[in-house]
Amino acid sequence: VLHGETNRMIKLRRQMLQDTNIHNMADAEKSDEVGGKRRLAFLDMLLISQLEGGGLTDLEIREEVDTFLFEGHDTTSSAMGFCIYLLSQHENIQQRAYEEAVAMQGREKETMRYLEAVIKETLRIYPSVPSYSRKTQEDLQIGNITVPKGVAISVLAYMVHRDENNYPEPEKFNPDRFLDTDRELHPFAFVAFSAGPRNCIGQKFAMLELKLALSSLLRSYELLPVKDFVPNPLAELVMKSGNGIQIRMRPRK
Repeated sequence: VLHGETNRMIKLRRQMLQDTNIHNMADAEKSDEVGGKRRLAFLDMLLISQLEGGGLTDLEIREEVDTFLFEGHDTTSSAMGFCIYLLSQHENIQQRAYEEAVAMQGREKETMRYLEAVIKETLRIYPSVPSYSRKTQEDLQIGNITVPKGVAISVLAYMVHRDENNYPEPEKFNPDRFLDTDRELHPFAFVAFSAGPRNCIGQKFAMLELKLALSSLLRSYELLPVKDFVPNPLAELVMKSGNGIQIRMRPRK
């Protein structure tokens, strides 16, 4: 069913590009507009490259579209669940996020720095993907240890995010640590979206999706704690709570 929907979408978009002058669309990406360069949609770039005689196969394009449409849902819902739990437990942090959401209503695509810090701090404590793997392409020297070429290495984001050298009081929910401009984090201290050239292709979309959902929720409801509830994080393929997420909600006046 999922592949059928993806194939239908790709077919419709390919037909639209064929009915249009694809060279004009490609040139439009290079031209300046008010506010900066116009950028083609990701699917358009893949299809234009294919129609011009190169690029990915139909199967490869479908796999990329599947990644965007479906594979990000579990990770985003995981982040959303843990975030509303943490906000329900920290009234002062929730209030700051609420005030920003009200002030930025209708302009959610802009930075929303505090809410972004709240999301990052949630992902630091409860990374949606708690670990991921990489395969060494050549011998790798780490301190006095040599890792041979072809070895699979697991990176435990859940543990990286609890390194006290980067995050003092790592168990404390403190979004301000991502707003502290006086303290420069190591570039690989935050790996909720992986890191390097093969990091998460949908991280900007996921962040925008979370900002829109959370700002809308905060403007409408106050999030309240459930007495004695503590989530039981399970480090599976996607981080989940074994006992669910429990909060109370009160409509805002």
